[in-house]
Amino acid sequence: DVAVADGDLWFASALGSRLFGDLEHDLRFALHGPPSARSGWEGDAKLNGRALREDRPERMGIASAALGVADPDRYAIFRIDLDQVIVTSDADAPD
Repeated sequence: DVAVADGDLWFASALGSRLFGDLEHDLRFALHGPPSARSGWEGDAKLNGRALREDRPERMGIASAALGVADPDRYAIFRIDLDQVIVTSDADAPD
């Protein structure tokens, strides 16, 4: 899951997880997925950028609260530095 807080896009990864290990070696990040059915939006989004590990306690607290991370000592918190955002929608597609 990702969350927007304090003007930034955040996500968390469990320390020792495969994702955490991958990001320790290569900061490139891509997130792709359709919105949930409950959002009412018919489209698709793809985000590309770099996942920057946050180490400032005040920023980690903001991000942890937004992400619902109960034990931030077990997770690495990353801020996504966006390079590209692509949004598509079928709402205006011709018949």
